[in-house]
Amino acid sequence: MADVRLPEEMRGKLGGAGAKTLIAGVRPEDFEDAGLVGDAKDRGTTFKATIDLVESMGSELYAHFSVSSDQAIESDELRELAEDSGAGEVPGAGEEGQVVARLDPASKAARGQEAELWLDATKIKLFDPEDGRSLTGADGAPDAA
Repeated sequence: MADVRLPEEMRGKLGGAGAKTLIAGVRPEDFEDAGLVGDAKDRGTTFKATIDLVESMGSELYAHFSVSSDQAIESDELRELAEDSGAGEVPGAGEEGQVVARLDPASKAARGQEAELWLDATKIKLFDPEDGRSLTGADGAPDAA
């Protein structure tokens, strides 16, 4: 998807774990149309995605897009979190997964078109791929993606 520069506070929580491959969890509300972000743009990253589906809910849009994983995720805890949150299956190596971004209704995101989206890096949750342990929760408390 995109390289994301993590905020200093988050990097401090990771300690030595930041040097290995981690799993990132994001919520739909952590995204926005990059053209609508304004001054907050520097606390996140922008990327392009081809939109598979747009659902208009009046006060917001839900834009669905696919991402692929090159890592196998073998954590039962993360799979359970994904199922409990309604995210469905966690994609494995070489598989695609669906991401849903909740966007402002002024967004021009359209089905079948490439859109420039923004992700708020301060909201990313990071997990250890081996045991599903949250690496960014307060005092090691579990985070739900």
